[in-house]
Amino acid sequence: MVTTPDAHEAYGDLLRALARPGTLMHCTAGKDRTGWGAALLLTLLGVDERTVMDDYLASNEHLAESAAKIYALLDGTGVRQEIVRPLLEVRESYLNAAFETVTATYGDLDTYVRQALGLTEADVAALRGLYLH
Repeated sequence: MVTTPDAHEAYGDLLRALARPGTLMHCTAGKDRTGWGAALLLTLLGVDERTVMDDYLASNEHLAESAAKIYALLDGTGVRQEIVRPLLEVRESYLNAAFETVTATYGDLDTYVRQALGLTEADVAALRGLYLH
């Protein structure tokens, strides 16, 4: 989700769309692609790392009921919950891996956003203007 050309295009489009008033971000499960998108946005807005992580990890609380239903469906099938748990939850290591990949590949988030995602200074200013004022 960090280094592929399709991801670059999609996240660039997402952030440019979020710079327009009235844009809503959503996803099927709301944790993987949306989680990375939200983490990007919050980081660009200057939100501290711990708060970004706490927001990301809150997905586990919001998805707990859905996960419980899936675990109930698996009862008696021989599929252990431990096998599917990584698909149904978010983990700190997932988001850390994304940020570490950005740093290793691009040096920092600003370079990633500008070079890989193609955002301009005006795009970033529009995001900050909309959400910080």
